[in-house]
Amino acid sequence: MGAQEHDPRSGGARQGQSAASVETEFCSGQPAGSPKPSIVPSTVKTSSSAVRIVHLSDLHFGTVRSTLVEPLLGLIDELRPRVVAVSGDLTQRARRFQFSAAADFLKRIPFAQVVVPGNHDIPLWSVIDRFTSPLRNYRRYLGENVEPSYRDEHLAVIGVNTARSFTWKGGRISNEQIKDLASRLSRIPEKVFKVVVMHHPIVPLTLGQAIPALGRSRKALQVLENQRSDVILAGHGHLRYACRTRRESDPRQHSIVVIQAGTALSDRTRGMLNSFNVVDLGNDAVTIIPYEWLNDRAAFTASAAIRFERQGALNRS
Repeated sequence: MGAQEHDPRSGGARQGQSAASVETEFCSGQPAGSPKPSIVPSTVKTSSSAVRIVHLSDLHFGTVRSTLVEPLLGLIDELRPRVVAVSGDLTQRARRFQFSAAADFLKRIPFAQVVVPGNHDIPLWSVIDRFTSPLRNYRRYLGENVEPSYRDEHLAVIGVNTARSFTWKGGRISNEQIKDLASRLSRIPEKVFKVVVMHHPIVPLTLGQAIPALGRSRKALQVLENQRSDVILAGHGHLRYACRTRRESDPRQHSIVVIQAGTALSDRTRGMLNSFNVVDLGNDAVTIIPYEWLNDRAAFTASAAIRFERQGALNRS
């Protein structure tokens, strides 16, 4: 199943179609001219030294397709990731039973996790809770730290909470969070892969549905580029795609690979297939292997992989 180039100004995918047909190397607002990613068969092996992340998003417990849960957990176990990153919206309406189900699901994943909240993890109908204790249930069931991180000698993953009570769907990142990101990233050696996880897109989504970037995205992106972050993982749109933050081929201009995930488990697919991403970070490239749920196989199946060659010489060994 190959991916095709897609004009961000055109319409989105047809109902029920594979997200692979709308993958793109385009980031909204960037000029043309950058190297394009390679689309390679999913059977192509990545380097044995690559650092693997499984990227889930928008689980939406309360709307979960129950038949997908066990296959997903089994496949994650087979994939043996270093870290499982979950980029928000673990629940549909921030109810306690939904957080309890999400917590039970995460407890069954035997790998390190970096989990951040999304806008659906803040109460919608309970106005008092929404503005006085928006993440109380999240913290009760999933942990007090809403911006967790992971670090070892090869990989640093930093979670950022972009969910806000005063916005309905959109997200924001504060000046304080940006300053903290700059400080934390600056202390990480260049040989370590730097990955940031958030719920809302840091670049606008223009593939069929207009989803703006989170508030202060340009300021945050400048900091992340200056600190030579490698990858930004996000969700929110239920549409998976990957792109660079810069189109220029000048190796002096650092470009981050932005990876958006679809919904792994929810029936709120917005006409796409349930999916998640496997991200392999290597010295020479970032490789994304999307897995999509195919009803006729009753399984998550690897789609065509997207490979972003690293710009400029960088030896992380």
